[in-house]
Amino acid sequence: MMQMLRAGGMSVVCDEQRQADLNNPQGYFESACLPGFFAGPVPFKSLQGRAVKVIFPLVLQIPENCPVRILFMQRDLAEILLSQRNMLHRLGLPGALVSDTQMAAYWARELKTGLRKLADRSHISVLELTFREVLNEPRRAAEMVCQFLTAELDQGQMASMVDARLYRSQISA
Repeated sequence: MMQMLRAGGMSVVCDEQRQADLNNPQGYFESACLPGFFAGPVPFKSLQGRAVKVIFPLVLQIPENCPVRILFMQRDLAEILLSQRNMLHRLGLPGALVSDTQMAAYWARELKTGLRKLADRSHISVLELTFREVLNEPRRAAEMVCQFLTAELDQGQMASMVDARLYRSQISA
């Protein structure tokens, strides 16, 4: 999604510290400052109108006085776990100490609870997109995103960034 937004003409927050690699050939689109970003005095205004990739637990730390729009990318938890396992294997690192079933159950609960909390926060708007729908219908996804963000982005360029070849950790539907 971050690649789509950048290609469409939106400014993205990215420190380029983690370069593209075998695990993420298009890059990570992350910013190392974000984990502690919401804890202190927040220069939140500096992010206005920009795309920021935030892991789900940090989304719940967005201050009450900061109106935001969240593009929530949903992916099958089994596919996320498979992708993480493959990445750890490529890096020669050990995997989780709990089973995939336990990990999936934990994250399913966390996501359900977190999405409910977001729905209760009047300053936050959420557009939920599934990973598969973006892959299968990138032009429609780009249109939905632009409409949700009320942004005039290049939808054709956005859609052109979707590369199904990168969907490597796929579990049949």
